[in-house]
Amino acid sequence: RYRHKMPESTIITIESTKDAVAEMRKLHRKFKRACQTVESLNQRLEETSIRYKRARTAKNRIHRYNHNLKLATLEGVRDMYQKYATFISEQQQQLYDVAQALIDEED
Repeated sequence: RYRHKMPESTIITIESTKDAVAEMRKLHRKFKRACQTVESLNQRLEETSIRYKRARTAKNRIHRYNHNLKLATLEGVRDMYQKYATFISEQQQQLYDVAQALIDEED
């Protein structure tokens, strides 16, 4: 039985390789979803950036201001999802290490 402390005070208990595999699948789904969200946000950032540039060229200050606010918000949300994906990736690596130790112990 392994009790492994994950970053950010997340504790995971693995009693068998079956538990490890289930947890790995769960983390993989979370990581995949976070990456898809980052890709989607990058696309929205690009589209909003184009709109901002058009408003700047047209000297339309009202739309420029609105698009600038959207850009700042989207960048902040994207950064948070990137940090979350990094965190999940670290959890996956630590879980892999614990699972490897569990497998070695069973042999």
